[in-house]
Amino acid sequence: MSVPVLRSAHVYPVESLAARACDTVAVEPWGLDGDRRWMLVDKAARAVTQRQQPSLARISAEPSYRGPVDPLFSRPGDMVSLADGYPLPVTTASSLDALNALIAAGDRPEEGPLPMDRFRPDVVTGVGGPVRILDRVDRRLDR
Repeated sequence: MSVPVLRSAHVYPVESLAARACDTVAVEPWGLDGDRRWMLVDKAARAVTQRQQPSLARISAEPSYRGPVDPLFSRPGDMVSLADGYPLPVTTASSLDALNALIAAGDRPEEGPLPMDRFRPDVVTGVGGPVRILDRVDRRLDR
């Protein structure tokens, strides 16, 4: 059985905007450090995402302020993550290869191949070497 190797790590500072590649990033209980901590909202305070506005994928942002959640809108110790379902979205390069093979063999091969960033993972693994997670107190992913 092969051991996974970290191929890439990405942080999406603003939900639905472009990713920033990372060589090293801290892993927190709620996901990667600085990942999906901000979001765009419309005038009615509803989230604006790539589902409604696909062109958001071409915009990048790097928030310069990092601080706790505003105490008027939180409880002590609260942290924010805007990830859809999981704190650390992980996938494998072989999963994408298999999906693209299915698309190519299917009814609409012109819809492929899909790029990895279409699925917006934080971590992409491949086969070959270990994913190194260093220092159990200050967990970090290193490529």
